[in-house]
Amino acid sequence: MKLFPQTLLRWLVLCLLSCLAGLGMASDQDVTDATPDEETSAPERARRIPVITYHHHLPQDLKMAGRYRDGSVTNSVESFREQMEWLRQNGYSSLKLEEFEALIENRADPSMEKKVLITFDDGYLTTLKFCYPILKEYGFTAVVFLITGRQPALAESRFLPEKLQYIARAQMAPASDVFEWAAHTHNLHSMKLNPSRSDLLVADDGALAEDAALSLAQLGQTRHFCFPFGQYDEQVTERLTHLGFRYFYTTGKGWAQPQQGRKIMISRLNVSPRMTLAGFARLFRDDT
Repeated sequence: MKLFPQTLLRWLVLCLLSCLAGLGMASDQDVTDATPDEETSAPERARRIPVITYHHHLPQDLKMAGRYRDGSVTNSVESFREQMEWLRQNGYSSLKLEEFEALIENRADPSMEKKVLITFDDGYLTTLKFCYPILKEYGFTAVVFLITGRQPALAESRFLPEKLQYIARAQMAPASDVFEWAAHTHNLHSMKLNPSRSDLLVADDGALAEDAALSLAQLGQTRHFCFPFGQYDEQVTERLTHLGFRYFYTTGKGWAQPQQGRKIMISRLNVSPRMTLAGFARLFRDDT
């Protein structure tokens, strides 16, 4: 009877030592074989990316004196310069589309800091006239989503601030040191067929294919597409995917989420004309 407790105690001690040894071996093996990629899952490594968007710009005096005084998408050139200055002073650099693709698909080092994709919708002449030199001065690049059917072949002979003019086809190549060009449809950026739905959504397969072909003929090869008025549905997105597009830009507010697949849906941060510099800075908090 006295021997049994001692035997049992010895057996328990041996079992405990064996378990501890096993745990130690497993721990050593995990440390030896582990790599940073294995230790951190893809979602944890992924980084969201701020994509900011603009439309139309005028100098403050021209804006306040004309029809775009209260325009919901007409920013002042002065505020744009102030915002680009803020980006530079706060250590941001702009992304080219190839870099953006790698980041959004988790194909690049997610530790990259303070990157931003700058975008302009519609391709207004004011983007080239006023924003191009500011971007170049600060060393930034940007993407312009062109409505190619509205582009003249040659540059306008006169700038008319009261009229919406567009970047000419002849002006694209000289500005390609700063701008990359992407699709915003050719002639489907309107609501002629339905007062509440963009023509993109109601176009049949033939019309959509023709529009995409015309757009790509002027742009060259691009897989980046911006939805007119921010309107889209699963059907039109699928049809555009079959036509060669993959990266789809929406008006959904927020940072772009890293993702993979045939269709990459990209949220953006609109820079409104009424936004203060403090409001602009808040866009870059990773909790938007």
